[in-house]
Amino acid sequence: MTKFRMIFAISFILYIRSCIEDLSHRFLANR
Repeated sequence: MTKFRMIFAISFILYIRSCIEDLSHRFLANR
């Protein structure tokens, strides 16, 4: 249970990071 939660948290953080990077790249490209 704890391992699953840890893996879920790590994947969630990586997903958010990739989304933020994509948004920032788009924002910089628009400027």
